[in-house]
Amino acid sequence: MECLPSFFDDLRTGKKPARYPGDISRERYQSNAYADRLMRDVVAVEIAAPAADIRMAESLFVAAGFDIRRTPNSLEASDGTTTVILDAVPQVQAGWRRIVFSLNRPSLDAHVEHIGRSVLVVGPGNHAVWSFSAPNR
Repeated sequence: MECLPSFFDDLRTGKKPARYPGDISRERYQSNAYADRLMRDVVAVEIAAPAADIRMAESLFVAAGFDIRRTPNSLEASDGTTTVILDAVPQVQAGWRRIVFSLNRPSLDAHVEHIGRSVLVVGPGNHAVWSFSAPNR
């Protein structure tokens, strides 16, 4: 989604003032309806990808101002709110590994949902993790 800064400058939108230059955060453009739901934010994603793709993605993360940490087989890029982890694998093993969410309120017990070959575990605590199985090839 693309937001034009001029949208936020229009007082008729009723949007809050920017907290920093270029602030187009969810808190400014979206209603507060998400606060009534359990899931709040995506805080991390982990994706398996070929090393060449990770090298290309790294330059985009650097250009976007993400902090970068490298290991021999992975790249971790963070903007302080969301972390993207890219693990180097052969093309046939590429795909989503997991998505980590923060919650608006803690879940006392773990709740598990099986969705196809994936598993979503909500709680216990202030997070949920959606894990994906490697595709059958």
